Amino acid sequence: MSGLAMNSASALEFFFVCSWILVTIRGQTPPEPEIDGLKNFMDMVGRNSNITPPWSDRTKACSWDGVICSNNTVQKLRLSNFKLQGEIPTGTLSKLTNLLDLDLGGNDLSGELEELSHCKALKSINLRDNKYSGDLSSDLFANWSKLTVFDASSNKFTGKFPQSLLKCNHLQTLDLSDNHLSGQVDNISTSFPKLKSIRLHNNEFSGPLPSNFTLWTSLKVFDVSSNGFIGPISESLLQLNSLETLDLSDNHLNGSIPETNFAALITINLSHNSFSGPLPSNFMPSSNLTLFDASSNSFSGPIPESLLHLKRLETLDLSDNQLTGSIPELPTWSLTNFNVSNNNLSSAFPAGYGRFDSSSFLNTSLCGVPLSPCPLSGKKDRRISGGSIAAIILGIVLGILVFLLFRWFLRSSNTRTKFFRKASNLRLYGPVQCRDFREHNVYRGRWLNFFKPNWKFDLDVLSEGSAVALPKGTLGNSFKVDLKSGESYVVKQLANVSIGEGAFDEKMRKLGSQQHENLMPITAYFCGREEKLLITEHMDNGSLLSRLRDNAAGKKSLTWDTRVRIAIGAAKGIKYLHDHKLAHGHIKASNVLLTSNDDTRLSDYGLAEIVPELEPPGSSDPQMASRENLCLRKDIRDFGWLLSELFETLNSVQPFVERTVEGTHEDVERLRRLAKNCSDDSSKSGPTIEEVLTELRSLGMGNRGKQHCFPTIHGSFNSLLMSKVKV
Repeated sequence: MSGLAMNSASALEFFFVCSWILVTIRGQTPPEPEIDGLKNFMDMVGRNSNITPPWSDRTKACSWDGVICSNNTVQKLRLSNFKLQGEIPTGTLSKLTNLLDLDLGGNDLSGELEELSHCKALKSINLRDNKYSGDLSSDLFANWSKLTVFDASSNKFTGKFPQSLLKCNHLQTLDLSDNHLSGQVDNISTSFPKLKSIRLHNNEFSGPLPSNFTLWTSLKVFDVSSNGFIGPISESLLQLNSLETLDLSDNHLNGSIPETNFAALITINLSHNSFSGPLPSNFMPSSNLTLFDASSNSFSGPIPESLLHLKRLETLDLSDNQLTGSIPELPTWSLTNFNVSNNNLSSAFPAGYGRFDSSSFLNTSLCGVPLSPCPLSGKKDRRISGGSIAAIILGIVLGILVFLLFRWFLRSSNTRTKFFRKASNLRLYGPVQCRDFREHNVYRGRWLNFFKPNWKFDLDVLSEGSAVALPKGTLGNSFKVDLKSGESYVVKQLANVSIGEGAFDEKMRKLGSQQHENLMPITAYFCGREEKLLITEHMDNGSLLSRLRDNAAGKKSLTWDTRVRIAIGAAKGIKYLHDHKLAHGHIKASNVLLTSNDDTRLSDYGLAEIVPELEPPGSSDPQMASRENLCLRKDIRDFGWLLSELFETLNSVQPFVERTVEGTHEDVERLRRLAKNCSDDSSKSGPTIEEVLTELRSLGMGNRGKQHCFPTIHGSFNSLLMSKVKV
């Protein structure tokens, strides 16, 4: 009830604030010259506009559509996409001497900008997608010393880069793209110390790029594509720690690409230039890079392994270059668009490239899947000499002897193994490695650690399967991988793992040894220096979250009894974990998987210790209970929210579940009571999972009329959901 009162108080406070703002705005009246300027402006360019109601009542000028006042003066004018047409009339907007923000984007305005030069207080100007023309290289910007944003993209401006703009030391965003501007810009990097984004693409600029970018420490976007720039690029540009987007495509740039770690870059487009030399190879595994396009250049040498192993890389285009050598093994799982056509690459495909189409490798000397098979060597003379025949016969005899000896050894080994198994009466298998995981590897090994002795594949086979990206979760990216054998698995790329390889290996062994009918068993895991994978079988029936959404859409119903059975199964899985001193750490509908019979399988359990985002809040507070008890309590609280979601409608109109048998009201009341007590943060000691399971089982068996340990509460599940706080 206290939470409901707080929500009501907040709503009331919000209402009064909004009312005060509305009264303040409506009570303001700008000076008559400003009203005249606005009225004349709209009369001239707004004849076909979609502004409703029209600007007619002068006493309500601050309430006109797009007009925002403060201190009895117009400070913001936002008229984007209002179908305004024509030139800005003289003596209209120039009267808005206190105007700070002007947005005229997406209209059909034309002419020059001289009328705006009198608005000396302007900080933000948006003129994109119009038909403005004229020379921007005048002293227009000399009056806008406070300018922070200037967007004149997609117009018809001509002339050179405006030198008066260089005096705008507060400028943060500059967009002059899609115009007809020309000349050189090699001196602009000595201005704009606060610049965050500059876009000059699709113009006619020429000459070299700036040689020193050290002043632009806050730069995030640098796009100069589709111009006529020449010469090399500065190493200082690539060393900007904030740079996220770099687009140099469609120019005449040349030289090599300086080595750097590309720390913050998300997209790099170098395509359609004349760059040469080797591709950069110093890519950090933790890089955020998602797109790297170096197509249509003259790069040479091999493809760097570090580039193909970036965890977040989605698009890699190296086509139309002079690259040589082979392709690195095991490309990253996230890679979906890949092209190395028209290069001098050779040799057979390594593992992991079967998921790409043959069009990704046109005009190369690569062979094997997905291209044609590699030719057999030594075809000059197919005749077999007598000595060769004798050697073949001798080899066959030796092979038979070795085979018989090997079978004898296996029988002996199996006898000893059965003896030891009977003696120890083991029920759980430890991880079984495909190969020796300690073998040396350059970047990452290919051997998976399985929890069953009859392992069926290694990382090569897994990489060659067809992969489909699943919705990204808290743990990282997930993929459904269909093997050629017909089996399907879910591969999770664990992001931001906070423990080392040894601790991770130990943790996976502990989790993999947990066996319960309501836990999703871990099939295998991979522990590399830079990448950690978790592999489970794929559940065709999906998650509880998807089933609830299908139910809400009327696609596939979930009956009352099925919901109760799902809840009991989830509680049983949690109880097993708690009995073994393990917390799930992330109980939610998307982590409750369903079999074909709608039996519950909990996934992603026990991973809170290795993924920092899943750590419960307050675990470092010495005044809190022990960390273990805190994690277990979080599981109970999350399970309460799961019950609320399982038995309550999402649109608050109709309940998901309608029972026709007698006792419906009592069942709903008991579930409401149970969910409330589980998720109640105000209680210092909530119910244990054993008590929760007992109550659910009693509910599932239809035991009504009995006294229960949970007190009666009032309200609905909706109020419980509305008071939910994310953890």
